[in-house]
Amino acid sequence: TVPSLAIGYDRLETTEGTVYRSNTLRYLLRGSSAAGTYAPASDLLRFETALREGRLLSPELAASAMSAKPEYNAPEYGYGFDVADHGRIIGHRGTFAGISSNMDMFPESEYTTIVLSNQTDGRNELVDRLRRWILNSGD
Repeated sequence: TVPSLAIGYDRLETTEGTVYRSNTLRYLLRGSSAAGTYAPASDLLRFETALREGRLLSPELAASAMSAKPEYNAPEYGYGFDVADHGRIIGHRGTFAGISSNMDMFPESEYTTIVLSNQTDGRNELVDRLRRWILNSGD
């Protein structure tokens, strides 16, 4: 048991209306590459800061990891990182039943956003709003 670990919920539309189903019995794997890992936003921010400051990877290796790889048919993906808006947003996201998360780094600024949700698509609207606000804040 992890203290303060939220329970995830999958939102389902049924003939009786909206139902929220707990993901407790669906979330059995821990530590797989496609779900099962969890971390608080503070740990994700420490990871991002160490990455930006060159404490995890050399600047050259970090630049390679966080750049798109069209030569590998991945025009918006680096080595583990999403590359959006022509490199103006670099990050990683994940979704599982009852869980969604997103971490965005904005290389043109010092902004980083981290959104954690205990609903399958709970991150989407906030991530979209934050991206628009940060990218358009200089206008």
